[in-house]
Amino acid sequence: LRFIYTFAVGTIGGKNWTVISTAILAIPAIGIGFAVQNPDTPFSVMLILAALCGLGGGNFSSSSANISFFFPKKEKGT
Repeated sequence: LRFIYTFAVGTIGGKNWTVISTAILAIPAIGIGFAVQNPDTPFSVMLILAALCGLGGGNFSSSSANISFFFPKKEKGT
């Protein structure tokens, strides 16, 4: 997903993509909220929700690449 997220920033726009990708993170958050309240939740559902939590990694990497343009060049790497 990091590959897809990287090109989405340029296609959709940085601010718009940040809003969309953050909203996507609500899917695993809400899903886990419901899943952990039910002791009969199958293990496969928990695995799918755990995999969806990986969306946060792609979100972080794409937003970091987007934000780096606004950081002063002399401060990068410190």
